[in-house]
Amino acid sequence: MIYPWHKKQWDELRANLDRLHHALLFSGPPGCGKAVFAEDFARSLLCRCPGAAGEACGVCPSCRWIEAGNHPDFRRIVPEASAESVSGEAAEGVSVARKPRSSQIRIEQIRSLGDLTSVGTHQSGRRVVVVRPAEAMNPHTANAFLKLLEEPPSSTYFILVTGDPARLLPTLRSRCRKLGFGKPDAGEAVAWLAQQGIPEPDLALRAAGGMPLEAARWADPGYRSLFDWFIGQLADGAAVDAVGVAAAWEARNRGRAEEPGGPALSTLVIWLQRWLFDLISCRMGGGPVYFAGARQVLEKIASRSLLTALFGCYNEAIAFRRVDEHPLNARLFMEDMLSRYARALPAAGSR
Repeated sequence: MIYPWHKKQWDELRANLDRLHHALLFSGPPGCGKAVFAEDFARSLLCRCPGAAGEACGVCPSCRWIEAGNHPDFRRIVPEASAESVSGEAAEGVSVARKPRSSQIRIEQIRSLGDLTSVGTHQSGRRVVVVRPAEAMNPHTANAFLKLLEEPPSSTYFILVTGDPARLLPTLRSRCRKLGFGKPDAGEAVAWLAQQGIPEPDLALRAAGGMPLEAARWADPGYRSLFDWFIGQLADGAAVDAVGVAAAWEARNRGRAEEPGGPALSTLVIWLQRWLFDLISCRMGGGPVYFAGARQVLEKIASRSLLTALFGCYNEAIAFRRVDEHPLNARLFMEDMLSRYARALPAAGSR
């Protein structure tokens, strides 16, 4: 699917297809759709019967092979923790001991590309490798990948996707042609969300920081339920029961393997960070940026809060974001996070 706000980037790449750079770097904030764009563009490069705009047909053998995960000229390099496939044992319901899945792209994954580039292409005359997120490559892995870019195999295209290009090696960035993906126009995004049947698309978009793909997750009842529940807890202000909320969150997730991209602990940290931003905005005389539907609650809490305390808590939330993907104990992590939030706010009637 080519999203309306990506038409410019799509047309630019298709117009230069005959002189396409062998390494492309797609960068942009989470939720803007850059990863989907990368996958769609990769499919279009290998499709046998592309449409009028160059989009993949979705039905030719090449498209079906990519969908099935066995196209001989396509590789998707992602961290183990992001892999969408499961082993045969797990698929059959057999309990197996597992090591924690790595959040990094391993050097062995890059070295395995030698099998792809050492033989001829299958039919289209092209090979495509998608690496996402590119910042998941550690320095050793990035250096191994850099060697591929320095001596690119014939007819092979590398598409790197990142939300933080500054974390990539400068030499790696310099080998790529960069294409930026920003926040789409709000009106265009709201119209698209409405077409997708998203309830309250304007509120959803604001809560998602203007990112339509994040806002589109409101269509998932489980995601919306978690959002409403967690924001409801934050609305209790200093009275929030940090221990109880952490226990309830753990119970919601017990016995359920989290789906790729599903509501994770990091999602809740982002929501807290945005809530604190709105408290600061209201305390300084502005209105909420993210949670317009909770304006009265935000203004009530903000009016009794010290601005220095709110800024301090906001900075702590930023620090939590650096480690939220790998906490030693998720429940204690949430207890600590919400306890700090509660301590930053005055108790009811104290001011």
